[in-house]
Amino acid sequence: NSGDEVIKYRVYVNDLNVKNEDYEKIFEPLPGITSPVTWFSVPEGERTLAAGAQEKLDYSITVPFNAAPRGYSAVIFAETAEPEIDTTGIARLKRVGSLVYLTVNGDTTQKGELLSFDTAMWQKHLPIVPSIRIQNAGTTHFEVDGEVRLKNVFGKEVDKASVTGTLLPQTIRNFKPELSPERSVGLYKVEGEVKFLDQTESLKSGWILVAPPLWIALVLAVIAR
Repeated sequence: NSGDEVIKYRVYVNDLNVKNEDYEKIFEPLPGITSPVTWFSVPEGERTLAAGAQEKLDYSITVPFNAAPRGYSAVIFAETAEPEIDTTGIARLKRVGSLVYLTVNGDTTQKGELLSFDTAMWQKHLPIVPSIRIQNAGTTHFEVDGEVRLKNVFGKEVDKASVTGTLLPQTIRNFKPELSPERSVGLYKVEGEVKFLDQTESLKSGWILVAPPLWIALVLAVIAR
């Protein structure tokens, strides 16, 4: 509790799934996917935490003997209790979560693929946002770690961004790192690599022109004279 007042809170578990390639998190079960929520045992009831205090909570996970070999995911939430208000108004609840990724060993499959690396050749404004699409075609989750770099026409690195995250089974994730060089107009080269499942995939380099439409129009007007 980093505040200066006593808080009341509770702990509970939700499913952790995603929708679309932007990986929008949804905390509910999906059809056809076994929910691991009942496997968790967490402290029950409302708890109290003094201002500036910390509390360590233990939890356990009991996996059923007939659980299918594959990856599962959940989130453990700690959420403040609904405050008591004397007048009509909006009560705001706060919560923090800890993501849990489980793998039930057995006949599992690990398979990943870099589907595409795209960046528009003409960027009207900053930041430059490449699109890196990676597919998890296996039955367990895996981690992605990588980097994209931006260089000017002289080969000097002017910015870089990390590419990190977890891919859930049977999903595609679109990573969108942001690159913002100091100069808002210029010609740049983007390159990089991503690593997952003990393999390294190079991101095919390409040139990018960053310039607003008005700037392009002025250049064309000068050339036309």
